[in-house]
Amino acid sequence: DIELENGESITLSSVHLSVFFCDSYGYEESRAFQLEFLLKRLRDRGSKNIIFGGDLNTPNPMGWKRVKKVATDYQYKNSY
Repeated sequence: DIELENGESITLSSVHLSVFFCDSYGYEESRAFQLEFLLKRLRDRGSKNIIFGGDLNTPNPMGWKRVKKVATDYQYKNSY
């Protein structure tokens, strides 16, 4: 957590989703479940302003679609 001069705080998180799952179609849910666990934990601890990035290890378009959906469900905006 970083506290800004105006009193607000920002939580920074570096994500590296597991590479131990098969990189084939049908296993897209595994990384999405990992990301959802992280985002739920950050929300539950009261973090409001959150920036996360890192290696999402999405090997195929369906994997990326599932990871994006989880982030969107938690109201994160996409920024590349």
